[in-house]
Amino acid sequence: MLKGIPKILSPELLKVLCEMGHSDRLVIADGNFPAESMGKDAIVIRMDGHGTTEILDAILQVFPLDSCGASVESDGGDAWGSGGDADLGEL
Repeated sequence: MLKGIPKILSPELLKVLCEMGHSDRLVIADGNFPAESMGKDAIVIRMDGHGTTEILDAILQVFPLDSCGASVESDGGDAWGSGGDADLGEL
């Protein structure tokens, strides 16, 4: 039995996180993001009812980020597309 895993992380998402390696990308987006446009090999996991911030916080509890050049890219804006990148810097 695993302890300390946030309840919003599904077994499917935990499996994908476990299989990720260097240079793999994870997109956390709202329901309006065209996830299927990421490519034929993209894995889409729906997490209806949870916000992107809540999901990111849960993932960061169990998933280490690379320490060199780690960053989070975000449109950070509203429905009209304004926004920019948020940089986490060295973690």
